[in-house]
Amino acid sequence: MALEEAERQKPPKMLTEAQKETIKRTWKIIETNVARVGVVTFIGLFETHPDVQEVFIPFRGLPMEEVQQSKELRSHALRVMGFVEKAVRRLEEPEKLVPLIQECGKNHCHYGAQIQHVELVGPEFLKAIQPALESEWTDEVEEAWDLLMKNIAYGMRLAMIEEIKKG
Repeated sequence: MALEEAERQKPPKMLTEAQKETIKRTWKIIETNVARVGVVTFIGLFETHPDVQEVFIPFRGLPMEEVQQSKELRSHALRVMGFVEKAVRRLEEPEKLVPLIQECGKNHCHYGAQIQHVELVGPEFLKAIQPALESEWTDEVEEAWDLLMKNIAYGMRLAMIEEIKKG
């Protein structure tokens, strides 16, 4: 994705109060499987987008079996899930949530992540949480989490663009 194209993307809709409640309620269930959900998210991401795996220095050139068993993958997955937990806790406090997302975007710029990679995580996260939520999984739950992931990706993308422009 070219920088100009990323800048032209429109922001996603804001979460409704009902969607925020849905996310908070279902997060309590996801938390019980947080490490597994995180690892499954990244394995899915690497399988569907092998170029993303190459951004992660410890995983470059490794077969998927080794990546899956990697302590570094589990550690990174737990950090990402910790970020999601903070985002969920700050849903009612945009003045705290927005800077959290911006900082994450800036950090990813310094790690060598590409702008187009940011929006690839959300769909894999949704696939990973669906089995964890079992009977709680509904169209409304999917829509709420999808919208949160799109808002996080959008905020990170804006912060990454800002960092790139700073040079």
